[in-house]
Amino acid sequence: CRYCHKAQTSDEARSFQTVAHEACLNCHFKLKALNKKAGPTDCSGCHAADRQAAIQRLEDIPRIRRNQPDHLLLSLWLKDAVRTGEPSRQFISPVAFSHKSHEAATESCYVCHHASMDPCITCHTRIGSEKSASIRLEKAMHSQRSMAGCKGCHLEQMKDKNCSGCHSQMPQKFLPENDCTGCHSIQAALLKPVPADPKLISAIAEAEIASRKAHWSLVSETEIPETVTIDIMKDQYEGATFPHRKITQTLSAGAQKSRLASHFHGTEQTLCAGCHHHSPLSLTPPRCASCHGLSATPDPDGRPGLKGAYHGQCIRCHQEMGIQKPAATDCAACHKPKTGPDQRTSGVDIKGQAP
Repeated sequence: CRYCHKAQTSDEARSFQTVAHEACLNCHFKLKALNKKAGPTDCSGCHAADRQAAIQRLEDIPRIRRNQPDHLLLSLWLKDAVRTGEPSRQFISPVAFSHKSHEAATESCYVCHHASMDPCITCHTRIGSEKSASIRLEKAMHSQRSMAGCKGCHLEQMKDKNCSGCHSQMPQKFLPENDCTGCHSIQAALLKPVPADPKLISAIAEAEIASRKAHWSLVSETEIPETVTIDIMKDQYEGATFPHRKITQTLSAGAQKSRLASHFHGTEQTLCAGCHHHSPLSLTPPRCASCHGLSATPDPDGRPGLKGAYHGQCIRCHQEMGIQKPAATDCAACHKPKTGPDQRTSGVDIKGQAP
């Protein structure tokens, strides 16, 4: 409806608000007059959050067919090559895209096709156009701020509580720092000669998507320490015994629920980087004290001291994931108050890991 009925009434069509209220309410009133089950007929019935929550959601919504391909290759140069019959000298691996899976994950086509049902390139040309407010295709697809683009939408998924414990604490990389092959994965050999048949293009995309991992796996349990006792700073409190294996497996189970995470968590050790950040992926990462000192004053480059690093990471993760216990202010829940003489040590005790 929104493609014709915009926010404001125009010479071509009435506003979306007007037609939506007329279509919905007229139907509800007609059913109610016939003593049949009907939807709300007052404002709060649709617009109040508590009454919205009580409305039963359809689980199996029929797919709307609007001549969209199930699978396609997103590539501007390929589109030009199919049109001209000449391969491009500036090869960038196309993106295999599934309309079918994305439709199931969004409310409507309008989420991505925000202005019309036309392909993105209609407005977002290589150099931008008046229709796109000069926003180029590359910018539209990779914008971190727009839900209509690939990157912006994927970043929004990271706000899910199963993801945000780690991702909320990770600085966003600039585009050149990212590994483009996670999306741009179609090899040049598959496109020689240039596939002019839309069915062949769709088949290439479908095969690439089918080859992607549907499920991501964690490293072997024997490689994950069962507990880690952090007592390098113990003074007023005893060391904190961290249930390392349990937490790692819980995070892994959350990631398994997302096919997006399964694809982009490229290796078994990717999840480890959520805490063991700024160092190469490894089963034996450097200890936190390798980079964070005992001083309470942050380093000139902004790195917090060890106490700030531990508390900041643990508490932020709990807040983002909605974990109520232990509370951030309940110190004794993680490390018991110390009662004996000072026995400050300078190590971390790791247990439960195979030799």
